[in-house]
Amino acid sequence: FLTIQGPNQTSAECYIGRNCSVNVTGYALDSADRLMVLETCGQTSNIPMESNPVSAQQLINLNETFSYSFGQTMAPGGLGARLCWCAGGSDSGCLIASHFTVDLGPLVFVGPMASSSSCFRGQNCSIGLNTTFPSIMATSDTLRGHTMIRPSCSAGLITAGLSLNPTNGTVGTSEAETLYNFGAFDGNVGTNALCFCSPSHSDCSHPLEFVTSLGEMNLAGPRLAHSNKTCVQNTSCSLALTGHYLSASDSIMLLDRCGSASTHPHWVTRQPLLGQTMHNSSSSIANISTEWPYDFDT
Repeated sequence: FLTIQGPNQTSAECYIGRNCSVNVTGYALDSADRLMVLETCGQTSNIPMESNPVSAQQLINLNETFSYSFGQTMAPGGLGARLCWCAGGSDSGCLIASHFTVDLGPLVFVGPMASSSSCFRGQNCSIGLNTTFPSIMATSDTLRGHTMIRPSCSAGLITAGLSLNPTNGTVGTSEAETLYNFGAFDGNVGTNALCFCSPSHSDCSHPLEFVTSLGEMNLAGPRLAHSNKTCVQNTSCSLALTGHYLSASDSIMLLDRCGSASTHPHWVTRQPLLGQTMHNSSSSIANISTEWPYDFDT
């Protein structure tokens, strides 16, 4: 007789922001066997999961079933991964990715999928993300979790101008979309991160609990002015603005108070003015810094 020892093929699902456990069945399994999540078995990958091999824990009354716990799932929805196994009694010791060559099957991350998004200063900031397994996601808004815009999902900082309250995910235009509404944004512009937190893992009340990145978040518009502008009567007056992803279609208007209908009586120009490019620095497409001049009559 030929006896083949080892695990059965399997597949598993893990919800982003929640603890992830995978059960493996087979014949003559051992608690020394280990499991690792990789993009391709036997090759090093950058999946944001537990990077060390995970040891097995035998389930009570199930002699041939072992459980592997990977902790909190920090990968976005839709990311492809494989469950890779290594026999505990092998000479390799099951220490690094190249030792995990047995592919047991796919691990699917359920939740909002990562995407690059943009919001504009002075406007309502609302984004929609596609979700994996929309029929599962539609059963409860808690699966859609909460998001917060931060400079980095691994840093304990927040972004000026945005509400500190977590934004709940709701069903968008279809089951396959999760909608997050941050309200009006009026703060420092630049490239940030959209960070996710699952209410099943924590109460999602502190920025440090938002550790799963759902992609890049660009906050576009002019930068906050650090000084006043002085113009002399009866002379040409130019105002140069720098910012993030400014456009030639952007315009500026002089008002007594932003958002009001009244202009200052001493300004001849009372119509919105379009800018002209002065300087473009595009060393990185995600960090385009643009300066626009606006000319007024005094």
